[in-house]
Amino acid sequence: MRGQAGLEFMASTIIVLLIVLVFYVSAFSRVNNTPNSMAAEQLCKSIATKMGSAAQFGDGFAQNVTLPANLQGMQYNVTVYTNSVICRTPIQDIVKPHTAKAVSNGTSGAPFTLPKRTISIRNDRDTIVIS
Repeated sequence: MRGQAGLEFMASTIIVLLIVLVFYVSAFSRVNNTPNSMAAEQLCKSIATKMGSAAQFGDGFAQNVTLPANLQGMQYNVTVYTNSVICRTPIQDIVKPHTAKAVSNGTSGAPFTLPKRTISIRNDRDTIVIS
């Protein structure tokens, strides 16, 4: 009887430890990814805001934004669509709307992916050109 009770106790303890371990790993991965998600969110919002400013202030208005090679060690890409900017990371996709009516990369219209370098966002006859 004592052997069975000891075995049941060990099995119960192992199951509880496994459950605690799963919760710990899950919570740690969320906390660890939060700064990366925030960096992607800020970058995407910055691009969408600058596109909106260029649309609002009219022909000739220009601003620069630098897209780093990675966001705190995480790979990402930024794609501009007709009415939104999407920042894709391995963790999530962040979508930010913009108010520009027409968007181009200088050679074609949306959608297009932005290069990871300093880019210019300018209004050229009511078309937002990102190059």
